[in-house]
Amino acid sequence: PWTEKDFQSTQNQKNVIGQVAERDGEILGYVVYLLKKHSIYVIRFAVGKFLPPAEMALTYQAIFDKLRSKLSRNETMRTHLIYDLDERDDQTALLLREHGWRAFAVERPDGNDQNTYWRFRFDSEPAVISC
Repeated sequence: PWTEKDFQSTQNQKNVIGQVAERDGEILGYVVYLLKKHSIYVIRFAVGKFLPPAEMALTYQAIFDKLRSKLSRNETMRTHLIYDLDERDDQTALLLREHGWRAFAVERPDGNDQNTYWRFRFDSEPAVISC
């Protein structure tokens, strides 16, 4: 989990935005992301584990819908969301998949297999598959 210091140091970076999902003043979840030239890089997102499963799903949906609303179909604008996920985090991988994200690459930033990440992507326009 992130500390208040983690949030503050991230929010002080250029082009980093944080948004909170709330109801009646109660924080249900959040997302922190970085605006890049052609993409939005999701740094961190979470929803309160205290929520009932149905409400948790709705909160994730609201966060992802808000992120998708920032995408454009114009190729000169931001056309996709990117999120790097530790390959051992099966639960989050399934959650992303349920919400339309797809894994498209495997990253090993330092060449060490212990630090392997799935790179997930959500496009403004779904890919067309032809047979």
